[in-house]
Amino acid sequence: MMNIFTNKKSISFSPELHVEDELLNYWLNQVTVRLRREILWYWHERVGSAKNFQEKTLPPFVDKTEASLNLTRFWENKKEFFRKDQTAKFLSKQLESEPPTLNSPTFGSFGWLAHTLKLDNASMFVLALGLIPHFDHASGSVIASCNNDSSKTYPTFALAQKLWGNPKEIIHLTDFDHKLFQYGIFQLSQFHNNEYSETNLEMSIAISTAVANHLLFPNNFHSALKQINIKQNSSDETIDIITKRLGGHNTLQIVPILGKIDSDEKELIAKFTAVMDNETVEFIGEPKLLKNTRYFNSILTYCWLNKLNLFLNKHLVSIICNEKNNIDTQYLPLQSIPIIIFIGITDKNQISTISQNTLLPIIEIPELTYFQRIECWKQGLGKLAEVIDESIKECSRVFRFEKQSIDRICQGLTKQEKLSRDELFLACRTELEMNLGELAQKVKPRFKDEKLILPPKQDLQFTEIENAVKSLSYVHYNLGTATAWNEGGLVVLFTGNSGTGKTMAAEILAEKCDLPMYRIDLAGMVSKYVGETPKNLKKICDSAEKCDTILFFDEADSLFSRRTEVKDAHDRYANIETNYLLQRLESFKGLAILATNREKDIDQAFLRRIRYKIEFPTPGEKE
Repeated sequence: MMNIFTNKKSISFSPELHVEDELLNYWLNQVTVRLRREILWYWHERVGSAKNFQEKTLPPFVDKTEASLNLTRFWENKKEFFRKDQTAKFLSKQLESEPPTLNSPTFGSFGWLAHTLKLDNASMFVLALGLIPHFDHASGSVIASCNNDSSKTYPTFALAQKLWGNPKEIIHLTDFDHKLFQYGIFQLSQFHNNEYSETNLEMSIAISTAVANHLLFPNNFHSALKQINIKQNSSDETIDIITKRLGGHNTLQIVPILGKIDSDEKELIAKFTAVMDNETVEFIGEPKLLKNTRYFNSILTYCWLNKLNLFLNKHLVSIICNEKNNIDTQYLPLQSIPIIIFIGITDKNQISTISQNTLLPIIEIPELTYFQRIECWKQGLGKLAEVIDESIKECSRVFRFEKQSIDRICQGLTKQEKLSRDELFLACRTELEMNLGELAQKVKPRFKDEKLILPPKQDLQFTEIENAVKSLSYVHYNLGTATAWNEGGLVVLFTGNSGTGKTMAAEILAEKCDLPMYRIDLAGMVSKYVGETPKNLKKICDSAEKCDTILFFDEADSLFSRRTEVKDAHDRYANIETNYLLQRLESFKGLAILATNREKDIDQAFLRRIRYKIEFPTPGEKE
């Protein structure tokens, strides 16, 4: 017989392979020896003697039906062969050794996993059998021979039954409720397409590469994960309460973190990490892979084995959302894997589809205040900030960026030796992304102020509006109105017949104040469906509030019409929508211009909140 059967030190088919975990070494050796012994039996069963075939030839493949029928027929012969054949007897003797006892196995190791999940010997054997293809490239052809199928180079539960002394002990391992499935160690393989069908023994013992590599070589860190190394010593009451709820969890826990698109969740997560035992890692791999449930589960299992929390930023979360911007539950991992996932969201509706059993209260990231934005700019720009101090203050009010955006802009600007106000503002406008979709159109001003001819009274009002817009920073932060007015902007009303210059005046104002201008498409924004109009206005205002912006509502009376006496449910909902529009417009931080030729149709509550009103008269022959 081949001398490979007599090497006592070998735990694999390839030479010089071993792992640090003593218990895993034992079970890998068990797998290798049992595979060797099975090949030895096939030689004897199918050929009869080593004299009848080349020494280097593996046993031939036979008809599968015949092989199945012969299992019982030759069972006693097989046991007799194992007892009497010299090589088989030697291999069987090696299998009699007892597994080592580990007093304090390393966290996340094979020994720790066996102890934590209370795995029996059959389970540990099957787990090692599933690991052998990740460990030894030479095992594939041997496994194919034992499977009696040249294409099946992967181990199956049926093979485990053949190799294990008590086949009945393998059956319960194919149940999805088994802990090795529930904790994501075993996965449904690509060859088992129907996730909800009954399992079968022909299913492969599928273990993800990430999990297998960790159990075999635990010191290798996953390349798709990056540790969050932000030191935070401070905490707050909300974090303390949620941290206590997270303690001792035995299922998946999801902590949603709500913030703006450019807000920084990592600093908040660092506060959690400061009061928890587990470190937190951020997923930095290919986003589309998260749509593969097996891959997602493998990441979670890897984190569990390494005592890590996982963070998915808001951009990754958007990848696994459906067309309604809700997280698609088909992409969510197993709830039985006991780790904590922090997910960044920009809208509470994104998590409406997640089970309340796994969801913890939303934590909101507070927006940077005006003074915090100034500090971020000064830190990011360094010495460049010293000569444009007043421009930074103006920039901090006009552009309401969060820390991530400010840091990104500063990285580009600090390469310059000098920095002007115009260069700073240009960089901010370049960074700005307004996603107003089909609800608004950006307007490029066509007119200069010399083309606007108004009577003295209206001309003075127009100048006052221009000065008021330019003075918002001083009024809010030097005179202290920011808190009382919630950093609110201005709402002005342009009234007059068609063709009297209302649109022209708005464009000139945008040019003089250096503000982007958007014309609101009321036909697209006003919806016949209950609740849709406020949603559309919210989307517009939320996007436009990233910086001071002019929103131009032409024919505004169709949107801001009078509330009516409640006679039916439609009237009630219409009034509710009007109330919301009133509140949302009042809190808008830019400049809202309402243009109409039917002022009397606008709700009086809107009119009372309008700071300036200019009546555009019909031009005479001279004008």
